Amino acid sequence: MHRITVLGLLSIISTAFAAAINTHGSPQNVFQQSEGSKYYELKYPIKRVAVIGAGVSGLVGTSVLLDHNFTVRTFERAPKPVLPWKRIQQYVRAFASFRGLNVDDTDSPVSYSTRVELAERIDAGWRLTLRRMQPSPDGSREYRHPEVYTNATVLVVGASSSGIDISREIVPFAKTLFQSIRNSSTSLEYLKLFGGRLAPGAVSVPEVAEYLPNGSSVRLVNGTTLHGIERVILATGYIRTFPFLPSVHADVDRSARHPIVTDGTHVQNLYLDTFYIPDPTLAFTIRPFRFAEYQAAAAAKVWAGLARLPAPSHLWDAYAKQHQWRIPGKTFNDLNVNGTQALVRHFVGWLNAEAVEFGGTQLDGYPPNVWEETKLFVGASGRGADYEPSDPTVPTGAAFALADAAMEEGFGDW
Repeated sequence: MHRITVLGLLSIISTAFAAAINTHGSPQNVFQQSEGSKYYELKYPIKRVAVIGAGVSGLVGTSVLLDHNFTVRTFERAPKPVLPWKRIQQYVRAFASFRGLNVDDTDSPVSYSTRVELAERIDAGWRLTLRRMQPSPDGSREYRHPEVYTNATVLVVGASSSGIDISREIVPFAKTLFQSIRNSSTSLEYLKLFGGRLAPGAVSVPEVAEYLPNGSSVRLVNGTTLHGIERVILATGYIRTFPFLPSVHADVDRSARHPIVTDGTHVQNLYLDTFYIPDPTLAFTIRPFRFAEYQAAAAAKVWAGLARLPAPSHLWDAYAKQHQWRIPGKTFNDLNVNGTQALVRHFVGWLNAEAVEFGGTQLDGYPPNVWEETKLFVGASGRGADYEPSDPTVPTGAAFALADAAMEEGFGDW
């Protein structure tokens, strides 16, 4: 384990975290507000950025930051670029290779098999405590090849995208495959969409209640005991957590005044779902692919002094307006298609207006066929080509609350 000092850190959510600091002053002095000013002011330009996580958002964020001439270091605990959905991993890894970010690329800024244990403030910026990782074979993130489960009795816990895909690959090789499915309203609704795709030959069983001490048996919630389990794969989804940032976890630091994470279902206290309001040197991307580009571009331009943030009081006002439309829980950070497009229009309007004044590249909006691309994506992630979510033309209240707050600040027309 060793320590490095990071001056400028971009965080990309779910798999990455970001922040930006310069050596010329203490971290608290990087952003300041002059008396009577409507904006945060960047006291010193930020040059160095660290990205934590090389999933979709992390790779996109790294690319955007490199395009804005930051010195970037990216850290990923897995040995390769990762993605929960097996069916689009090939695309993600091709993108990584195209941008020189893959594991075998020469001079890649990404350090794979490297876990960030702690990110902490120091007077000169940020210090990261790093640990080199050994492969862990039995998790949906680490799963690679079905052949290693030949003639084994396997239990796959979870029946979402990764669990279903993994099961379908393993069934031809395994002696017996059990698929544990939680009996909850969320899971039952999910199975209405995915039930036809459960692996042929897999044995569906209820939720696991207990792993028994002999190491090869599990007791299910209906009282049944499965014996002779040789391999267990956990495909149970994820929670939003940043264990390397304990000071913003309410479940770790009860004194945290403005926690980003409370129960792991969502992230909060972010302006435009991107900037941590008490400290805009932390930024997050909470959606992959195209939307991550806009969030990363916003962070890059603000940290480079090419775009301004409103003063803290205005950020909190904007957050309060969107918060009233949101219910804490797994859907807190969700926006439907129309809401997402509204937020993208704001990013484009704001950042392009700033580019006219301060220089920098202009951003394009969502292409007109983006919804068709989205349908292809969700089909690849397991929902099928005929998947239809809730009406994409109905706007999300939270997005329009964001729009109102943004327009009050004059940051473009939604």
